[in-house]
Amino acid sequence: MSNKLESMVINNPQRRTWGYRLRDISLVSATFALWVLFITQTYLTVTSSNFLAEQAYVLRILKLTAIDFVAVFVILHAWVLYERVLFRLRLRAYRRSLAQQETQPKLEAKPAEPQATAYSREASGHRQFATS
Repeated sequence: MSNKLESMVINNPQRRTWGYRLRDISLVSATFALWVLFITQTYLTVTSSNFLAEQAYVLRILKLTAIDFVAVFVILHAWVLYERVLFRLRLRAYRRSLAQQETQPKLEAKPAEPQATAYSREASGHRQFATS
C-alpha cells in the first residue's frame, strides 16, 4: 500500500465564474485590510516614546511575530506555486503520452478462422469394445 498525498490545490472549472471570483477577492481584501489595521495599530503603539522605554521585550516579540508571519506566507505561496508547476508538468507529460499513443499504428483484431483438427480414437476418449 502506498500512501501518496494528492494535490490540495482545488482546480474546479465550475468555480471560475464571476460570483466565485468576487467572493474570493472580497475575502482576500478583507484579510488584507485586517492585517493592515493590525500592523498600523502595532506601528502606532510601538512608535510612542513611553512604550519604547518601558517594554523593550515586546518589541522583540513583535519582530519575531512579523518574521514568522512573513516566513509562513512565503513558504505557503512557494508551495502553491510548486504544486501548480508540478500539475502543469504532469498534464504536459500526460498529453505527450496521449499524442504518442495516437501516432502509433493501431492493431486490429481479426476473428479467428476455424481450424480442422484430427483426433485419434484413443485421444478422443472413446473406446471401441470388440464384441464376439
